[in-house]
Amino acid sequence: ENGAVVATEVTGKDGYATLAAPEGNYRLRANAPADYGFGKLGGKLDTTESVMEESASRIQESGVITLTTNAKAEAGIGMMPMAIVRGKIWNDLNADGIWQEDEPGVPGVRMTLEGGKDKALLEVVTDENGVYEFHQVKKGNFTLGCHVPDEYVFTGKAKGKNDETRVSRMTTEKDRVGEMSMSLERGE
Repeated sequence: ENGAVVATEVTGKDGYATLAAPEGNYRLRANAPADYGFGKLGGKLDTTESVMEESASRIQESGVITLTTNAKAEAGIGMMPMAIVRGKIWNDLNADGIWQEDEPGVPGVRMTLEGGKDKALLEVVTDENGVYEFHQVKKGNFTLGCHVPDEYVFTGKAKGKNDETRVSRMTTEKDRVGEMSMSLERGE
């Protein structure tokens, strides 16, 4: 009723937790594990339907749940794995479109991820090793953008068969921003 925490619990391996509280109006607050979000809101208060709105947020609060004397209320909270988008931006010293161990990452490159049902626009910057990561991404169709610093240009496409994790997937001749479309499912 007043925002005070009256009970806390961590779910067991079976996904259940039991909280006890006196008669009154309450809200459940749930903290999802890393890279998990919340499933769709159900229509009733029981363990088979979620009391949380669908969201990529890791913390969410339910609507009001009323407890009466000697009554038992059961609430479900549906969680789902979120997608993670990660990659590396490197200085392709030999311009072959393939990353080699001696080619350094490029720090400070702005990366954007745009789209999905919510029309999200997420932005990160590559770390000191040129690595970027977008976490808590809901499923959907997205465009990944790489905003090239002035002192760089995109590398050319790799020739022949190569290890897909080391090949440049984003190439362009003249633009300062490269884009790549992708479709993400939960947990990818």
